[in-house]
Amino acid sequence: MCIGVPGQVLAVGDDIHQLAQVEVCGIKRDVNIALICEGKPADLIGQWVLVHV
Repeated sequence: MCIGVPGQVLAVGDDIHQLAQVEVCGIKRDVNIALICEGKPADLIGQWVLVHV
């Protein structure tokens, strides 16, 4: 079974790996944003996403 937890995007990387730093329950982790990034990655800062764990 899979769980999706809400997290807020804090920062996005400038490299080709399309990673963003997301805070989930006070813990910061790097997640791939390739599937949700339609425009500029910086537009995602402050947005909420579901993180698959």
